[in-house]
Amino acid sequence: MTKQKLSLICNDTFYVGLYVFADQMIKMWETDHLFTPMLTPLEFATIRRVLDKGVGLKNPQAKTILFRKMVKCHYCGNFMTPGKPRSGGKSRNRYYELRCTSDDCITKTDKSLPRVIKGRTLHQFVYEVLGDGLEVKPEAYDEYVKSAKPALENIRNDIKQQN
Repeated sequence: MTKQKLSLICNDTFYVGLYVFADQMIKMWETDHLFTPMLTPLEFATIRRVLDKGVGLKNPQAKTILFRKMVKCHYCGNFMTPGKPRSGGKSRNRYYELRCTSDDCITKTDKSLPRVIKGRTLHQFVYEVLGDGLEVKPEAYDEYVKSAKPALENIRNDIKQQN
């Protein structure tokens, strides 16, 4: 979901269960006991606060979100940082890459080890994996769900504590 779509949803209080018309406000859960709001008031307020911070859609980091927190460095195990550094020379082209930015990584001191994965290499690998078809074993899916639930709960708790 894009930030714009989320902003459109969170401009309408109906998603929290409040119907506002002129100077009237109707609590939908009181008039219709089967009504279930899409968002809780806390979620709505949290999303509004984040959206109202004014982070622009043209944020340069927004362009480099692809593969963020998805690829780990082979040498140190930390997540690699996506980016588009400028090339040297007159063309000043920008190429997508993943770079290990950890200070603890051996690639920082040993210049013979590659510290960067070029976007073309990463995309070729993904195309090869997906070209054969993506099959997920039920056991792997169950393991993922089992590990994702606590992580999502931790994120939810962190957001509640920030409020």
